[in-house]
Amino acid sequence: MKIVTSARTCWLQAACLLVSLFSGSLEAQTFGPYTVVRTLGFPPDGIGGLAFGGGYLYSVGDYDGNIHKLDPTTGQVLGSWSVPGGTLHNGWPDDMPTGIAWEGNNLWLSTRTPDGYLRKLSLQSDGQAPVSATYTVPWWPSDVANGNGLLYMQQFSGSIQKFDPVTGTLVGSIPSPHPYIYGMTFDGQNLLMGMGLQGDDTVWVVSPQDGAILDVWHTGVDGILGMAYDPATQSLFIGRLFDITVAQIPEPGTGLLLLAGGVVLVLRRRGTKRK
Repeated sequence: MKIVTSARTCWLQAACLLVSLFSGSLEAQTFGPYTVVRTLGFPPDGIGGLAFGGGYLYSVGDYDGNIHKLDPTTGQVLGSWSVPGGTLHNGWPDDMPTGIAWEGNNLWLSTRTPDGYLRKLSLQSDGQAPVSATYTVPWWPSDVANGNGLLYMQQFSGSIQKFDPVTGTLVGSIPSPHPYIYGMTFDGQNLLMGMGLQGDDTVWVVSPQDGAILDVWHTGVDGILGMAYDPATQSLFIGRLFDITVAQIPEPGTGLLLLAGGVVLVLRRRGTKRK
């Protein structure tokens, strides 16, 4: 007698086999609406900041002004750029990059020590990222994020400052949830802000209008150095000292199971058949 097995049955059998092989299975790590789906390797030069734009993840070194274009799925380096200026490459005084933000076809770079700077960059095909505009602020920015047509800068041990990239002026400020925010991004509605100290995994959801704290998440990712967001896939990238954690909002009707070894298995729930 010939036994006919459907493709769907084979898929389910394979999924069950994987689960049985990895007896140490556990539920995927979650926080807020997000589920951790993978980690990416540590980018070259460390993480001074992260940004997402044009379908790619970007990082800037924490001491050198080198910018790297990363594949958001694998973390592979696809391109690199150098920002002109000796003080951005461990010259004295060292500007110390603290954040980047994607805006149109440009990147904005924030730096600190001895002064706070905000630079507008363009990424050229020759591997250079010339500066088309430079602004000085009277405090140290510890990260920068783009949202609602403004750049939001976390003032080190201070408030969140709003900068208009069109006029080149500060246009207001809102309270910060913590004085040591080293990672921030904009998810299309709110600011997501991460604690930069080792041992603390807090991320705050903050209203960009008035600084109200809308939610608080404990992510399991501590020592946050940079954050970026991809609205197309609802992916949140959280950079820290050793790697980049990637979390996504699961699609409706799916469940995620984290197998031993960090493999994420997607289980799609069966829909209800209409009569």
